Amino acid sequence: LLGHSIGGYLAVAYAERYPQHVDRLILASPVGVPHPPAELAAAIGDAPFLVRTVLGMWRSGWSPMTLAKLGLGNMMMRGYVSRRFADVDWIPKDLLQAYLYQNWSGGRNSGGGYAHSTLLVPGGLGELAYARQPLVDRIPRLRVGRISAIYGEFDWMDHRNMKALKTSLLKRKAEAGLEAPLIEVIRVASASHQIPIDNPLGFAEAVLDSCNDADAAHGTTVGGSRGAIGRLVPGYH
Repeated sequence: LLGHSIGGYLAVAYAERYPQHVDRLILASPVGVPHPPAELAAAIGDAPFLVRTVLGMWRSGWSPMTLAKLGLGNMMMRGYVSRRFADVDWIPKDLLQAYLYQNWSGGRNSGGGYAHSTLLVPGGLGELAYARQPLVDRIPRLRVGRISAIYGEFDWMDHRNMKALKTSLLKRKAEAGLEAPLIEVIRVASASHQIPIDNPLGFAEAVLDSCNDADAAHGTTVGGSRGAIGRLVPGYH
């Protein structure tokens, strides 16, 4: 089962609920791996009033998707897609904008908005968002044999959190004999969080490597220079 971003978080939840249906997981830049840092609450408390108000609304169930429903969606997505993604032949920006807009605003309560506001809490230190129930507590209990975690080279989800979990699980197995999933971490060159868009061939290579020889794939960076992130305006990672 493969899931990207919040889909990776949901893939773990599915494996918890239906372990008989899942043999292994591939998590592409999954949200919500670590616990929030202890200093996050103080940082939010010291933030400007407008920032505290927005974050408070998020914690109360609102999300950026709410603005899209107020008629700002197309403008927001047009600006985001234009600045965030490179002008390359494999990224049809008009279609991508339409897809993101529908994901943010489709229906009475969009799937993206609902998941964002119910599963996540605001970050800003370390990660942009944290899970209300972090994966670092949930993955050790999974009854799957292996987890492949794939991150972009410039990902805002920090691959080191998954590497730390891998080390912790190996130590637990060595010291106490407790079973837990095997984890490998693979990075895709010239990609950020939107790995399948930034470097689709590199992403495909990472998925195939994880399936063919996962142990050898751990710690590698694949995809060469085929991605688009290097062509972006600096700062849009």
